[in-house]
Amino acid sequence: MNNFVFTIPNRLQSIKLVLCVSLILSMLLSYKLWLVPNNFASIILLTNLSLPQGVISCLGIVSCLLLIGAMFLRKERLLIFLAVLIHALLAINNINLLQPWFIIYNFSLLIFCFYKQRVDDANNFTSIFICLQLVIIAVYFFNGLTKLNTNFVSDVFEPLVSSLKWVITDRQFNFFIKLGSIVPYLLIFISITLSIRYLRYLAVTLILLINTLLLFFLFPSQLQPNVALWLMNIVMLLLVLILFLGKTKQRYFNNTILLQKGVFYFVVSLFFVLPAQCIFTNSSKYFAFNFYSEKQENKLFLSTRCYNNLPYYLRYFCAEKGNLYELNTQAWSMNALGTTHINEPFVIMRINEFVSNQCFTGVKD
Repeated sequence: MNNFVFTIPNRLQSIKLVLCVSLILSMLLSYKLWLVPNNFASIILLTNLSLPQGVISCLGIVSCLLLIGAMFLRKERLLIFLAVLIHALLAINNINLLQPWFIIYNFSLLIFCFYKQRVDDANNFTSIFICLQLVIIAVYFFNGLTKLNTNFVSDVFEPLVSSLKWVITDRQFNFFIKLGSIVPYLLIFISITLSIRYLRYLAVTLILLINTLLLFFLFPSQLQPNVALWLMNIVMLLLVLILFLGKTKQRYFNNTILLQKGVFYFVVSLFFVLPAQCIFTNSSKYFAFNFYSEKQENKLFLSTRCYNNLPYYLRYFCAEKGNLYELNTQAWSMNALGTTHINEPFVIMRINEFVSNQCFTGVKD
């Protein structure tokens, strides 16, 4: 009996299945973002493309059916393109849908629109495979880069591992916290070693360790109900194992062929140029793989008059602070959407406008 060989076409088929199933599950787990009405501030990117809630719900269901079809039907490129197009429309109608898993899964699936599904076209399937490897490298690199800020350890890492206080001594816990400062450099190191064939086993081992720890620390709870983000750790690990373990180099393939493929420039633009622009120009960081890199907490200060006019469901997220009231918008988002809202000035401004309309006055009036 011949030994099973995990060829590149086999790997691509497995990756497509993983991405489709993961995106469907994540959409269903995050149903509050698109399937049902919620009491969170409506944040529409383009008002001209605003859709009723019923239409948004139907489109979301159709996109899941399209992804199911892409796993089994021959017209997978068309089905994937239509599903991603619908997801773009959903994100325009609710910018908070631009979660890290949503961006990475959809962008990665778009690469399969360039895949011809022919086992006799080695240049095509090898180019697609290498481009998917570049996606993982970019995610780890820019995820590490966004964590290179002075507040990462105190605002993100320490609260993330706070459960360890109950099982280790204070001295051990403080030492563990100090290790948090190396996390950004470790992620960047992983991205570099993934790109070097002889060091990939080291990178995969580190990813296995980090993602296993994150599965523990990010386990869904009342304080961390975002199951889709927790699931993403499993998905990333599966993708790394499929893309980088074993024999992945195609014989007779010259890397210069990549420069002749449109998919290569597509990946470079979406996964390298766009995130770099988001980070280094201080523009919106939707596409910079900026998850768990900074404190996800925003508080809006309200006057007593504004507070008294608020609906009771919003008062629940307010705390009295001297002569003002403090509205914790992220706690409100967690309750209404099951995840934190996008931490951008544009989003905060829209939330401010929504609260002002709810209390029939300015938040400080």
